[in-house]
Amino acid sequence: MIKKLLALNGIAIIGAVLYHAAGWGFISMFWWTDRFLPVTVPNFSLKGSFSYFGLRFIEQIIIIAIPAFLFVSGYFIVFASGKESAPKWKWIFTRIKYLVIPYLIWSTILICMNVFFGESYQPGQIVNMILTGKAIEAFYFIPLIIQLYLLSPILTRAVKAKPFLMLSISFILMILVHLGQYASMLGISYIGKSFLSLFTHAWLFPGNLFWFVFGIYIGFFYASIQEKLVRFRLLFLTISLVLIPVGIWEWEKLLALSGRDWYPSRESIVDNLFSIFFLLTFITYSLGPIIKLKWLNYLGSKSFGIYLSHTLFLTLIAKIIYNLIPQILKYQIIFQPILIFGAILGPVLLIEILKRSPLRKFFVYVFG
Repeated sequence: MIKKLLALNGIAIIGAVLYHAAGWGFISMFWWTDRFLPVTVPNFSLKGSFSYFGLRFIEQIIIIAIPAFLFVSGYFIVFASGKESAPKWKWIFTRIKYLVIPYLIWSTILICMNVFFGESYQPGQIVNMILTGKAIEAFYFIPLIIQLYLLSPILTRAVKAKPFLMLSISFILMILVHLGQYASMLGISYIGKSFLSLFTHAWLFPGNLFWFVFGIYIGFFYASIQEKLVRFRLLFLTISLVLIPVGIWEWEKLLALSGRDWYPSRESIVDNLFSIFFLLTFITYSLGPIIKLKWLNYLGSKSFGIYLSHTLFLTLIAKIIYNLIPQILKYQIIFQPILIFGAILGPVLLIEILKRSPLRKFFVYVFG
């Protein structure tokens, strides 16, 4: 299972890169349209095009990235605990230290990059960006996982004692948070809206608690339930495949009902169901050829470092193309591979250079 989850981490980091590259694809399609067509921006004439739905398909199939990271983290909490029912606080604080220091370094780098490109911030804004993971869109994950690590002694004991209760509570919390997001997107008022809206931020744990709890549950009980789960693996796979077009339809329907031309992409209830059945499919099939891929395992082992640094490369590559060769923006079939290749190769080269340099003793503080 350990090797399988390392491969899952590799798939998840590729998914994260693809997801954020697709985000730049939508920016080029709607907000940078004037760089390759004689129009004013934002321009949504390309909405509904083949390229548009190509990006939507990519977003849909790799929406499992964050759930997969959190699932693996929950599983490894159990693995790190050994024979104990909960991880030791010393281990937790050590793990958090190697999350926080690289996070602060890369947040500083990315905030400075934004300033270079014309953004300006007040000191209070910078503090808020650091605390909530808003230096760049992808960074909300780090405050989120830190919260879950701090809760892990309570969560592991609770899951071991009452597994189905914890799975049910965390699942209901996730659905409630997404319903709150739906209401916000559609402009629906309801009793307790102001209270619930406090918990709908991506960097807060309630909406993503389920994935961590699910990982802890599998860490404790997979050996005892493996035979039962394997019987249903074809069903898990079938449901996963069916939910891909359903998820695309759901988001387009929500967008149409919102009355807006665009709304920032986020996980939906169908996305969550897709992620659940994808994870069940992944852990119940042997997937030997995939698990043995050395490059995938390598990416899995360096996933945090790639996660921290890939947005820097995506931003730089997108801005360079925007300014120097904007005609590429018209062709997502060219633009996307350039972004994806650069956002994976760039961090890998940085990681390998630092590992082999005289500064290698600082590697863990830069890339975790």
